[in-house]
Amino acid sequence: MQEKAAICEICGEEIWIEANPAPASSWAGGGIQAVVERAAQEHLSRHPTAVVERFLLRKHLDELAPDVRPVAVKQVYSQLRELWGDEDQRPVYSIEEALGSMPVYRLWCNANRCTWERCRHTAP
Repeated sequence: MQEKAAICEICGEEIWIEANPAPASSWAGGGIQAVVERAAQEHLSRHPTAVVERFLLRKHLDELAPDVRPVAVKQVYSQLRELWGDEDQRPVYSIEEALGSMPVYRLWCNANRCTWERCRHTAP
């Protein structure tokens, strides 16, 4: 019989273990905790390494030393770019959508406007 042992924090899938009554010797090396740990590791091995590393980086970023953070982020996101390609570089709105919709056009204009109070960009 299988029993739900955990839920994957990456994909939300349930992780199951075999829960048949068995002699303690079959769980040697840590007991039920070791069985759950092995099932979790087996499940994680199905995720691409870059996805697991991104999850761990996001979860533990505040624990990293400030001087190490940029290196870790660059490494993980370089691996993700190799995995996913350039999907993150594609625009959210097409030119037609931006020019054809006044609210989106205003958003674009405001995003490109300098907000420094002494800005000389808009000076005559």
